[in-house]
Amino acid sequence: MSSSVTPDRSKSCCCQGMPGSLAHLSLDAVGKFITRPIAAKGLFLEAVDPEKTTRAMNISATSNSSFVDGRFYLYTQLATGISLMILSPITVISNLLLLLNIYKDPLKCFHTPASYLIIALCCVDFTAGLVMEPLFIAYRLASYLKWSLYPGRSYVRLLRIGSSISTIGLNLSFLLVLALIWTQFLAITHPQRYRSAITTHRILAFVGISTLYFTGFTLLQFIGVSRRSLLQINLHFHATVITILLFVGSAILLRSLRRLPKNLAKMKTIKA
Repeated sequence: MSSSVTPDRSKSCCCQGMPGSLAHLSLDAVGKFITRPIAAKGLFLEAVDPEKTTRAMNISATSNSSFVDGRFYLYTQLATGISLMILSPITVISNLLLLLNIYKDPLKCFHTPASYLIIALCCVDFTAGLVMEPLFIAYRLASYLKWSLYPGRSYVRLLRIGSSISTIGLNLSFLLVLALIWTQFLAITHPQRYRSAITTHRILAFVGISTLYFTGFTLLQFIGVSRRSLLQINLHFHATVITILLFVGSAILLRSLRRLPKNLAKMKTIKA
């Protein structure tokens, strides 16, 4: 009796028993998803060689894991696409109503220079809901409907445009919130200095320069600068620094608001 066991070749292929669309995904997604077709090489092994058998089992397990990851990714694309379809009109309508309210201003409470920061922030969010989110929706739904991790060159271009707008919008919105925090801090702690330092002209110049800066920074990727390098710079010098300043500014503003009643009481006592 021979000591070796001849495996059943019909059951050795890692795609056996899986839907045809998933098998097509694994075989054709080379370069778009980090999976490679697992050929029969290494799977038709003798059972008496433990090392080769273990290696074959690892290869098969990796391939099956890739199939699961691919399906999960595509279902995630569908879920996020549907979520954006719900959030996009809400974002557009809510910010449009806020802009109309600021324009009419029935209570006359938006006549300060800092109000232009709120207007700019509404415009950024309105643009995100009207332009950026639909681009992401198109790419995600196309990926799911075509059941492919690469829905096509045109959709990839839409994704790249949406990502560029997202980079500009996120950085600009965070910076506007940071500026709004510091203007309110200055108004609470140094009201006399606030009137002279915070003017409409300076606020508009700040918004315009910030928009031009982030737009120019994002457009560098289209003139030959490495997109990976730009994303790293954006992460460390924009997202991280601004986020830290937001936490610090929020803590300082909250502390000033807690001290405000005491300061007002002292001022009344002095005047009396």
